[in-house]
Amino acid sequence: MKKQILNQAINDLSFAIMHLSQDIKFEIYKETTNNFKIMKNDYEKTKILKVSSSGSENSIYKNKYINILARVFHDKIHLKHDLNFSKDDEISVARIQFAIVKNFLLKYT
Repeated sequence: MKKQILNQAINDLSFAIMHLSQDIKFEIYKETTNNFKIMKNDYEKTKILKVSSSGSENSIYKNKYINILARVFHDKIHLKHDLNFSKDDEISVARIQFAIVKNFLLKYT
C-alpha cells in the first residue's frame, strides 16, 4: 500500500512538472555552473536556461527527462524570485515549488 501511494505521488508530481515547465526555454548540458550570478547573467542574455543532466538517471522520477524538467522548473523559480543557492534560498525555492505544484494538482487532478 505504501509503495502504491508513493508511486501515485511520483506520478502526480511528474504530471505537474511536465506541465509547469512546458513554456520554459532550456538547453541540456552535461554540466552547468553552480554559481547563481553566472546562471542569472547567462539567462538574462539568452533567455535560455542551461540545465545539467548530471545524475538525472538516479532521481525519484521514473525517467531522466522528468528529472531534467524538475531542474528546469526549480531553476526558473531561482531566477524569477532572485533566490541564490544558499540554504535559506533553497528552502524558499522548495516552498514556492510546493505551493505551485499543490495549486496545480488541486486544479487538474
